[in-house]
Amino acid sequence: MKRFFLFLSFSALLLQADSYVLIANKDLKLTNISRLYLKQIYLKKHRYFRDVKLIPVNLDVQDAARKSFEKEILKMSRNRLREFWIMQHYEGVRPPLVMHSSKSMIKFVAKIKGALGYIPEKNFSSQENVKIIYRWSD
Repeated sequence: MKRFFLFLSFSALLLQADSYVLIANKDLKLTNISRLYLKQIYLKKHRYFRDVKLIPVNLDVQDAARKSFEKEILKMSRNRLREFWIMQHYEGVRPPLVMHSSKSMIKFVAKIKGALGYIPEKNFSSQENVKIIYRWSD
């Protein structure tokens, strides 16, 4: 009986976990990506894949997907990330673009070949020009 309740509790936790996806334009030949490579792209340490300029795109600062992305993928706090971009500013490097909704993120990524963006998985539907290249959960 104890195991059954433990199983139910664990199942409830799994159902509460949010999952997110990194999407890319279908024409981008990048299919599988590591967390480290993704971090390098978003910190603008890696700017091209083959001959295509990569364009990382963030969601708004208050968005839950962005908070998860910074914690789980970048492994950086909001303050640390702010400090990082202040330093990069003096080297002429700008932070990623920002979209204010999953809908606008999907539309932007669908139109721009090198664009990459993340959204909650529940907001993804088989878009014509967008593919999933990375998944994570809280």
